[in-house]
Amino acid sequence: MFKLKSSLVLALLSVSFLYSQPITPGFEKSEYIDLLYISIQSTKRADYKKKYPQPDNYKMIYQSGELGLDNSWDLWLNEQGRAVISIRGTTEKMESWLENFYAAMVPAQGMVTLTGVEDKFNYKLSDDKDAAVHVGWLVGLGYLSQEIIPKIDSLYDAGIKDFLIMGHSQGGAIAYLLTSHLHYLKESGDLNKEINFKTYCSASPKPGNLYYAYDFEHITQGGYAFLIINPYDWVPEVPISIQTLKDFNPTNPFVNAEAMIKDQTIPKRWFLKHAYNKLNKPTLKAQRNYEKYLGKMTYKMVEKNLPGLEVPEYLSTNNYMRAGVPIIMEPHKAYLDSFPEKSEDVFEHHFHQAYLTLAKELPEELYKNNPGLPEGRWIVESKIFTTSNDSIPELPVPYLTIEGDNRAVKGNTGCNSFIGEYLIDGDRIMFIMNGPMTLKACPGDQEDKFLNNLKITDGYYFDNDKIFLTSNGNDILVLERE
Repeated sequence: MFKLKSSLVLALLSVSFLYSQPITPGFEKSEYIDLLYISIQSTKRADYKKKYPQPDNYKMIYQSGELGLDNSWDLWLNEQGRAVISIRGTTEKMESWLENFYAAMVPAQGMVTLTGVEDKFNYKLSDDKDAAVHVGWLVGLGYLSQEIIPKIDSLYDAGIKDFLIMGHSQGGAIAYLLTSHLHYLKESGDLNKEINFKTYCSASPKPGNLYYAYDFEHITQGGYAFLIINPYDWVPEVPISIQTLKDFNPTNPFVNAEAMIKDQTIPKRWFLKHAYNKLNKPTLKAQRNYEKYLGKMTYKMVEKNLPGLEVPEYLSTNNYMRAGVPIIMEPHKAYLDSFPEKSEDVFEHHFHQAYLTLAKELPEELYKNNPGLPEGRWIVESKIFTTSNDSIPELPVPYLTIEGDNRAVKGNTGCNSFIGEYLIDGDRIMFIMNGPMTLKACPGDQEDKFLNNLKITDGYYFDNDKIFLTSNGNDILVLERE
C-alpha cells in the first residue's frame, strides 16, 4: 500500500492513465474477488487485514479519516486507470451501530444539515416521489460524499473515467445510495456524464423501499449493479420490512378494500370488516412503533454524537426491499464443513472469508454470456429520418455494425461515427454508447432521433431476416442486413 500527495497522484495519472479500459457491464468473478480483498483493507483493522493478501491489481491512493458516525472510505487505482471507491462497513464502535439502527425512512430527495459541514447536503436518490431510504445510511452518505465527489472530479480531470463502487455490509447499503446520488449528479450536470460506474453491494442490508429499489434497478439496468448474497447470512434480511396498505400501488384492489366491503350485504360486511381490521391495524401499529423507536428515539442518541443534525421528516413507511441484480452464492458441502449452518458466531456467514470462499466457486462471468446479435452491417430501414424541408441536406441512412459475439457495436448516424456496446439477455437488449464519437456539426435532427432511439431501446426480435428494435413493446427501429 502506498500513499502519495494528491498533486503527485494527479500528475502521474494525467500521463499514465489517459486511455483507460472502459468498464464493461456484467458480473465478473475476478473483479468481485479483487474488490473483496480491497474491502478487507478498508476495515483498517490490522488484526483482521493481516490474515489476507494485499490486492494484486490495485494500490490505495487515499484513505479517509473517521467521518460522521464512524464512516470511512478509500480510493484505489490499477495500472489500467480504473478506480475503486471502497466504503467501510460497520465497526465495533457504538456510533457505527447507531447508524444501522437509525432505520426510519425519509424521502429519496431532500436536504440534510450535517454537523461540522458548512453547506447543507442536498441529495436526489430517485426520480420517484414515493421512493424512501434508510435515514442512518443517508447521513453516512452525506458525510462521505463531501470527500468522494471532489476526488472523482479530480481523477476525471486526470483522465480517469471508470469507477467501481464496492461496499460490504453497511458499506454495501451506502454504496447503493452513493450510486444513486452519482447518477443524478450526472443527470443534473454536476458530474461529468462521461464518468462510468459499476457497483458491487456485498452482503448488503436493504437500502430503501420498493419504489427506491425500482428506480435503482432502472438507472443501473444493463449489468451495472449487483447484490451479492450468501443465503446463510442474515444481514441481507434486514432492516425488518413492514408493509401496510399505504405501501401499495394505488391501483391495487386492497387499497380500496373498505369501499368494496361496504357494498356487501350486512352479514358479509361485518365478517369482512372484522377480518380487514385484524389484518390492517397490526401492520399500521407496527409501522408507527418502528418510526417511534428506530426514528425519533434513536435520533436522540444520534444527535448526541452529531449535535445539530437535521434530517427530513420521516415517512410512514418501512417497506424495505433489496435492490440490484442478485448474485446468490449457494453454499456447497465443503463450505458448510468450514462454516456450519448453526454457529455461535452470528457473523460466521457474513464476514469476508465466507464470501471469498463462495465467490471462488462462482462462474467466471454472469449476465454476459448471452448469444450476440448476428454480426455484420445493418442498415436502418425507417421513414422517421426523412424530411420535407428542402433547405436541410439529406443525410445517408444510419447503420450499425455488429462485431461478432463480443457485444461490440460501431455505427454511423449518417453524419458522425461512434463506438459502443450492447448488453443482451433473452429478448431484452440495451445499447451503451460509452466509446468515442466524431463531432461533426450535423444538419437536421436525424442524428438526435437515431441516437435517442438506441438509448430507449429495451427489446428486439427477428422477422424476415430483419432486426426489430423495440421500446416498451413498440417497434422503433428496423434493421436490415446490407
